Amino acid sequence: MGLCVDIPCTADTVVADCPKTFVCAADICSTCAITAGSTPTTNCPDDYWCTASTGACYAGECTVATQDTDCTTITESCNGENLLCEQQTCAANSDCRSLLCAAATADSNCITCADTAACQDATTGGDATYFCDATSSACFLETCTGATTDPVAADTCATVVNSCQNGACAVTTGCTADANTCRSGATGDMMEGVCNAGTCEACARTTTDDVTTSNCPGPQAYCVIDNVTTGNYCTMSTCAADAATMVEGQTMCDAWTMCNVAGTGACDAISCTVALDCDTLVCNTATCA
Repeated sequence: MGLCVDIPCTADTVVADCPKTFVCAADICSTCAITAGSTPTTNCPDDYWCTASTGACYAGECTVATQDTDCTTITESCNGENLLCEQQTCAANSDCRSLLCAAATADSNCITCADTAACQDATTGGDATYFCDATSSACFLETCTGATTDPVAADTCATVVNSCQNGACAVTTGCTADANTCRSGATGDMMEGVCNAGTCEACARTTTDDVTTSNCPGPQAYCVIDNVTTGNYCTMSTCAADAATMVEGQTMCDAWTMCNVAGTGACDAISCTVALDCDTLVCNTATCA
């Protein structure tokens, strides 16, 4: 018949040496203990807590500093004494991660929102800048402002594919072929997205046989690329291909240049080998003049 013996351990490898209790005392695996005080402490390793009934440490599931990511239920917070996610109590909305307290009395429970009206009704004076997040069911203070209807011409969302919807920037859906429904920026002027099957997208360029085109609609045919803030966006070229298509804000190019509507959005030099290649009948160092 075997005998139960003490298990040797070292403080540096206590978790591996003492898998049942995670406590090493005097080089022997031991049980844990809780030291009373305003902030109780234990002899467990960092981020572990002591189970008084068994004398064994357990890994905490959260820390107060990281509770927003550790505690996935929005109505819970990290109990700093046992490192467990527990129902969050409150006396005011601001006490809650969900920004919604069941009642303005001590030890009420934090709750989730059913709709935006619940968030706005709970704030002083029915603040219309609070909304309910459909995914987390938590109230939040708006992160953008602006129109939410078609056309989305003015909002504070940076990218052309987004618009301000229920207090947050989100991809604009329900758009039409009219590029104005995919605008963004302070006024939306000269910055547009592309409506593809009812969803706003950033524009794209295509180059075939040295000719660059884009999927930008109408007079906004030039696609500006690599804009880190807004994403690719459509804008109007500074010139017009001909007088029939010219709109306000565009000019006609000089006779020795050509309007590259989609490629550069500006008047480009015309390459030539002989004078007959140019409308001006002047070819100077391979360029019309």
